[in-house]
Amino acid sequence: MLSKKMIPQSDTHIAVHFVDAEKKLPEYSIPHKHDNDEINLILSEDSKLKYKIDLEDETYTVTSPCTIFIPKGLTHSAQAISGKGMFVCIILSDGHSSK
Repeated sequence: MLSKKMIPQSDTHIAVHFVDAEKKLPEYSIPHKHDNDEINLILSEDSKLKYKIDLEDETYTVTSPCTIFIPKGLTHSAQAISGKGMFVCIILSDGHSSK
């Protein structure tokens, strides 16, 4: 939705994913890390979207609505467990890279 590709002056990357836990896993389900801080928002109309969040060697189960802050350099992944809704990823620099 927002990136340097769309707005060259942007220092923020924002992606909105429409999620259905019963469908194919998206690429952010694979453990990765960034050179910049990241914020994830998990949203649904009925508060029933559930996610498994891995941050390094810790695992959390969260239910919408939820906000997750991921410091730069921290290996992480997110996987929908049940429900439908939106997963919003905000990376606080569009010059980011995934590793």
